[in-house]
Amino acid sequence: MSAVTDKLRRIRYKQSGLCIDCGKPSFGRFVRCVACLYKYNLRQYRYSKNHPDRIALKTKNDRVKRIEEGRCVRCGRPLWDVEGRYCIACLTMNHQPKFKGIFYETITTS
Repeated sequence: MSAVTDKLRRIRYKQSGLCIDCGKPSFGRFVRCVACLYKYNLRQYRYSKNHPDRIALKTKNDRVKRIEEGRCVRCGRPLWDVEGRYCIACLTMNHQPKFKGIFYETITTS
């Protein structure tokens, strides 16, 4: 099969809710079934262990690019604060106890 037909097949399977690798029903919100998801994660893990320098360089380049474009340095979404570096989702994930306390205190005292 050519790369074009493979891509079209993956798109068709994804739209139908099937695994993009084997065509079985996909798992939850993922585009792969459980078996293919496990294999994919294993491949990704092995690659990251065998090529740490490439992973570090890509991470650094992505971070620099996102800072220049004014997006969240972690995920690439729009920033929550113009002067900050994180979107609201990453900010709450990074500082959840402090953030949770601020919201909790304002809700309970009002």
